[in-house]
Amino acid sequence: MKNIILSILILFAFIGCDSTSENKEAEIQERYIEKELPFTDLFYYRIKDNEWIRNSENILTVHETFKKTFYKKYLTDQTLDQKPFVGGDLYYNISLRTKIDSLIITYPDYLNSSKYYQEFWTRRKKENNDSTVNLVLTEVQQIINGQEVGIREEYLSSTFQKLIDMWTDYENMSTEIALDHFEFFRTMNMNQSAFNLLYESMFYMELDLNRDSLKSLLKTEKVNFDTVKTRSVFLMDNTK
Repeated sequence: MKNIILSILILFAFIGCDSTSENKEAEIQERYIEKELPFTDLFYYRIKDNEWIRNSENILTVHETFKKTFYKKYLTDQTLDQKPFVGGDLYYNISLRTKIDSLIITYPDYLNSSKYYQEFWTRRKKENNDSTVNLVLTEVQQIINGQEVGIREEYLSSTFQKLIDMWTDYENMSTEIALDHFEFFRTMNMNQSAFNLLYESMFYMELDLNRDSLKSLLKTEKVNFDTVKTRSVFLMDNTK
């Protein structure tokens, strides 16, 4: 779980398998409806090619939501001083602490810095998020140093916070927690994730759930088998 925040920090420093029934003669596929959330890539370390996280307001949504509890829990000395740093699809031969410090130091005069920092800040300038990235890195550095940093409430996302809480719930899973997760997926119209919770996830496999009854609450859709696009499903099938 901690690799999510590490990967995001370096940036602004699953495709789930669908359960379907096919009618090949009519080339129609029936599948569970899944509302796609912009946060899904962040939980599966697909950071480099994620366009959503490059928007300044979205960066602040992630950052301000992480301020509530996540930074203090996961930005430990062990994590910050790990060398080399490996986080999802990112690899650096220096520690995260050093990387954050170096990015902050080079920002004011990045054109006279080494090639890496020139390219990093030039990309951020092109994306028009350089000042936001620098703000986030500076505040993260302050949090690491034990300073109190306020939360910009207008950027908080209750949905993102719920997903974070769910991800950490896996460490102490129970039937009650699983039912809470199922209801969240169902009310968010994330029916494929809800189905995967019932039948295709090791996190919930051993729990006593009325699976057939819960399954009947889920919504499906029919799509053209030849033209349907691959979806980003939050809760992956991890049983195969």
